[in-house]
Amino acid sequence: LKLLLRGCKMKKEILKLIPFLLCIVILLIIRHYLILEMPVFAYIDYISDDELMVEQAYNIKNGNWLGRYGYNTLLKGPVFPIYLALLSILKMPYLLTTTAIFALACCLFIYSIKDIVKNKIVLLIIFALTLFNPIMYSIDFQRVYRNSLVPSLALMIISFLNLVLLNRNKDKLWKYVLGIVGASLVLPFFYYLREDSIWIIPIFIFYAIIVAINIVSKSIKKHEIKLNDV
Repeated sequence: LKLLLRGCKMKKEILKLIPFLLCIVILLIIRHYLILEMPVFAYIDYISDDELMVEQAYNIKNGNWLGRYGYNTLLKGPVFPIYLALLSILKMPYLLTTTAIFALACCLFIYSIKDIVKNKIVLLIIFALTLFNPIMYSIDFQRVYRNSLVPSLALMIISFLNLVLLNRNKDKLWKYVLGIVGASLVLPFFYYLREDSIWIIPIFIFYAIIVAINIVSKSIKKHEIKLNDV
């Protein structure tokens, strides 16, 4: 009977999720549809910006790393040229792929906060506001330039840190581990995307302090319980 009741509860939860997931899919389709006619800008006369990114991506694709050494070879991080080179090798469209990465970051964000925002309608509103963020329709998004990846990677880092913070005291450790591994993998890409990416470090410190305080308080409580037992 217990197994049957559990099975019924699981089915009810899945049925409740279907309308929510359907709305998510519809919003994602609309989001991608809105950028189908958007043009791509590459300012070739921006020698140390767009032109540099494209040239370095071309060199990476051809196995020449960042190309001939010059005054601006190491001026910018290599993450975005590597991204462009991969898109070229895999024959993937720039705007659609960048939008898909941002959409993935939005999905990860609502997944990371679903345990504290349990109302599906509120969660759906947060997702819509995040997904249709005006910054992703700006000229920086349409340019073949590194700024288009900043919102996606920043949102991914915050989402993974949310998983670490909100699952630190739970029995299922896989979400906690997923948050740590995910944040550790995304951080280097974000850090070497722009030279001013150090601003993300205080966010890491904030989350680390909260988790550290929690660990210390738990160890103190355990120590007090042992002393009381003695």
